[in-house]
Amino acid sequence: MSKRLAGLCGIILAAASVAPASAQIILGGEPVTTAPGEPAAAQLSFPANPDSADYTPVSIAAPSFSGASAAEADIAAKVAEVIRADLASVGIFSAPDASTTSTFSADIGALPAWADWSGAGAGAGALLLGKVVIGEDNSFTVQFRLYDVAARKQIVGSQYRLTSADQWRRAAHKVADDTLVALTGGKRGFDSRITYVSEENSKTRLGIVDYDGAASELLLSGVVGLTAPRFSPVGQSVVYSADAPVPGKPTQAQRTTITYDLASGRRDPTVNVQPQPNADARYAPDGRSLIYSRKVGANTDIYLMALSTGKETRLTDDKAADTAPTLSPDATQFAFVSDRAGGQQVYVARVDGAPLPCADGKEAKACALTSASGEYDGLAWSPRGDLIAYSHRDGSQAAIHLVRPDGSGSRTLTQPASATLDLHPTWSPEGRRIAFSRLEGKQSSLKTIAINGGEPRTLTTPGDAFEPDWGPSLP
Repeated sequence: MSKRLAGLCGIILAAASVAPASAQIILGGEPVTTAPGEPAAAQLSFPANPDSADYTPVSIAAPSFSGASAAEADIAAKVAEVIRADLASVGIFSAPDASTTSTFSADIGALPAWADWSGAGAGAGALLLGKVVIGEDNSFTVQFRLYDVAARKQIVGSQYRLTSADQWRRAAHKVADDTLVALTGGKRGFDSRITYVSEENSKTRLGIVDYDGAASELLLSGVVGLTAPRFSPVGQSVVYSADAPVPGKPTQAQRTTITYDLASGRRDPTVNVQPQPNADARYAPDGRSLIYSRKVGANTDIYLMALSTGKETRLTDDKAADTAPTLSPDATQFAFVSDRAGGQQVYVARVDGAPLPCADGKEAKACALTSASGEYDGLAWSPRGDLIAYSHRDGSQAAIHLVRPDGSGSRTLTQPASATLDLHPTWSPEGRRIAFSRLEGKQSSLKTIAINGGEPRTLTTPGDAFEPDWGPSLP
């Protein structure tokens, strides 16, 4: 186990053992509010619904956190900067210019000057104030309060304590997660990592990086043919495809689906069936099964295998090639790519094989969600269940697209330049962002983008990176 992963394990335990993320504690006990007779002119209602037609992005003021010493003040400013970047990345918040609020009081221990934060200078709907404390043992504590400015009351007040000040970025992500959930509901997603593949000469490597591009690390090197890493939604493991010796024939290699335990470094074949699955295996949402395609004879079909028993269930039975499966969050449906109509399209079907209503008003065992010609790949079902992402290639260009499971609302998410391929979309844990790889010429990099648009952000990785998979929120 790498030193960084060993450190993370200890940090995770420390962060989880201090206080639940939802605990409203510390810093003055009861939520802070105004005295009677001082009502705000207008009030926001949290959690708000960013998916509603009348939603207006909530403006969040997050000035630099405070710290008693110079070292604390330095890290406190960085914590606030990371939090602002986290919240901006989901595309549903805005923030006042820091220069317009630099003179405002940002004392976490005092009642906010509501008129400052709600006025023309800030125009904030929510206010996040915080403080950093570095202990004599180098432990790191971040305390914070989140306020509804219009209602003039505290929404959340909590803290996180980590074992080392070196882990301040994780604390910042935790605070941003609490803020996201308090303001919009849903799941957390900032304290998370992305696994990816990179190349070194003729061999491949497995890497991992924080969602925002920090702390990139190579986990495996010199693996022949490593491709398609997929995080387990529970625990700390990754499944991938690579070349491995044929059982009983060590001089011969075959494509094999392998599980890699991030904590112990142990690698084991995952699927014992022959022939082995294609390089598109991914976990079911509960982590107890794998879904994948496999060619048997002349047919390539979709299978679901229970990891505890190895029992395999065949989900499609068609003369066409069915590949790239992805399960819905409730595991009742799956989407896949098939050329059963002559050319590749994206389809959706039920796991139990029952027919379902299609967009054309008819019922079928598999409904087409797309109709454009070209090549489709990289299907990924949103953890919120509302959208399916995929890559569509038309000639020398490929873009990331989104479509609802009923085939409606199809739209293009990325706008790559000519001769550029946007590939391998993967969802963030909260379901409001997508990571993907962009191939320009011979150079491949990782990008993230909010699902309601904006410019993609580039993640820093050592060398080329491709085939990302966004892991679950860390505990």
